[in-house]
Amino acid sequence: MKKWAAVMALASMPVMAADHEVCSIESETAEVIMGLRQEGMPMRDLVDLSKEQGFYDATTQVMVKMAYDRPAAQSEEYKAKQKTEFGNAFYKHCIDR
Repeated sequence: MKKWAAVMALASMPVMAADHEVCSIESETAEVIMGLRQEGMPMRDLVDLSKEQGFYDATTQVMVKMAYDRPAAQSEEYKAKQKTEFGNAFYKHCIDR
């Protein structure tokens, strides 16, 4: 029985690695969106930029809306913290799917 569990764990590793890659990209996208929001980019400009670059989909739309629901930070330290926390939230959501 233990051998079977080990085989199943190994068989699922490529899927986990693929999930990590997809979720990492999603997390990085969320951080970029929050960074631009924190720097004061108007929401409409961020949407236009995302569409121009071909990155505007349902997930990106949610990210933009959620980023602009949060207030802009005043200090550089808090801006960085906002970016990290926002990226982590989307990474966690992605791996939990």
